Order: sequence, then structure tokens, then C-alpha cells
Amino acid sequence: MSDTLYSAMHGESARRQFRISLFMVIALAIGAALIGFVTPSAPAQDAAALDDGGVFVGRLVASGDR
Repeated sequence: MSDTLYSAMHGESARRQFRISLFMVIALAIGAALIGFVTPSAPAQDAAALDDGGVFVGRLVASGDR
């Protein structure tokens, strides 16, 4: 097998692999965005609505505290 044939096949393989990788990244990004939009978010609970008998057992942390 000559070097020119091997390098031409190698270049085409690299381009094909890059196109597949790019397609996979785009597909995963679209899938993640769709899941993010489709998944319902849980409504915030009112702390007064919880019925725990008035016992404080730990620190309450909301997702937006930081």
C-alpha cells in the first residue's frame, strides 16, 4: 500500500469521525435541552404548610441559597 493512499484514507476517516462526533454532541445538547423543557419543575413548598409537629431537625436549604 502506498503512502499517498494510506494518508488519503486516514484523512477521510478523521473527517468522518469528526462529523460523527459533532453530530453526537449536537444531538446530546438538543436532547438535554428538550428534557429540561419537558420535565416539570416542582413548585416551591411553603415552609408553614409542612406538618412536622413543630420540631426542627436540621438546616433547610433551598436551591437558590448560594
